[in-house]
Amino acid sequence: MTGRPSRLLVVLLLAGLGGACSSLPEGVDRVEVVRSWLAAQRYDDALDGCEEILEDDEDEDAVANGLRLSRVERADVWFTAAESALALGEHRKAYTYYRQILENAPWSTYTAVIEDRLFTIGEAFFFSDEYDGIFDDRGRGVEVFETLQVHFHRSDRADDALRLIADYFEREEDWLSASTAYERLWKEYPESEWAERALWRAGHDRLQLVGGPEYDQQGLLAARELLSLSVAVHPRGVAVDEAQADLARANDMLAGFEVLVADFYAGRGIAEGEALHLTNAVLMYPQTPSGQVAAARLAALGLTAVDSPSTSSIDKARRVPPPWEDAK
Repeated sequence: MTGRPSRLLVVLLLAGLGGACSSLPEGVDRVEVVRSWLAAQRYDDALDGCEEILEDDEDEDAVANGLRLSRVERADVWFTAAESALALGEHRKAYTYYRQILENAPWSTYTAVIEDRLFTIGEAFFFSDEYDGIFDDRGRGVEVFETLQVHFHRSDRADDALRLIADYFEREEDWLSASTAYERLWKEYPESEWAERALWRAGHDRLQLVGGPEYDQQGLLAARELLSLSVAVHPRGVAVDEAQADLARANDMLAGFEVLVADFYAGRGIAEGEALHLTNAVLMYPQTPSGQVAAARLAALGLTAVDSPSTSSIDKARRVPPPWEDAK
């Protein structure tokens, strides 16, 4: 007899092997064997067998003699390995094999079920106690959910994946990554139940990134831009109170920045520079505490924002996006 044995022969051979032997038998369809082990919940055997098959598939002799697995067989083995690893709680291996299918066999019928598997794996990395250690396994959840969001971009769970990524970065106090992920969520999934709050959190986390008015005017302008948008787009939204409070804080820090620059000029006896930046604070942020401080200082100089000699050359602050942001 030539060719591969029938499915019946495979089953009979497996029955003869019982459950004691985990090595792959010779002379049978090895892909069918590991699939049968998976069906029989012999997960350790199935996973070991799949890894043996995949290792042999990369062997130089197999490559030279044209004996490598077909595309369909390789997808079968990856899926069998992934399912076995997931059943064993080996989430890293499971994710690796599921990703192989998505990247190298997206046409496979297995693709349809992988989305749910990735969500399960991502949640395990983020929330399971076993990954709360020193090896940054929690961070692996970001990669898993990014993979889900990219390959299943229009699915009902893609926005959930992006929210969980943003929440993770926020818990880690990685404010820039969190803000970026929340902003992506709002832009890419405007109909999501998470979109409204995500826009506010994008601005909030940008604000968290700025230590104070003396540090980063551009960061403050970025935060104000997002927070102003949040208030304008969702004026009666669930996060409008938080957004308004953060916007007021951002404006006050921006006014405080102008006052600090005014102090710099005052310390060097440059009256026009001092008046210019005090005027900026008064005209752009009149209702803020720092804006009112600036108005009082102008009054002490015998000036108002209207009659300041610097009014005609107001240096209105504008946010200049960094090159990496423009490239996106």
